[in-house]
Amino acid sequence: MPVMDGVTATQILRAGGLSLPVVGVTGNALEEDIQSFMRAGANEILVSSGSNSTSHRACCSCRFAPRSCVVVAR
Repeated sequence: MPVMDGVTATQILRAGGLSLPVVGVTGNALEEDIQSFMRAGANEILVSSGSNSTSHRACCSCRFAPRSCVVVAR
């Protein structure tokens, strides 16, 4: 069971001064979920039903340089 959700993790990362891009991953395509990530400080949102490792490769390889982004899941 996760200790926190991706929105909370994003808020903590941003509050701590993280400047790397943050990619929010959610299985929900609801506008409310997407906006929650954006308000928390995410740069991109990926709606995915795949695994986190698959999502990480997909979003970081096409938009950001590998290993230069943080992926958090809802």
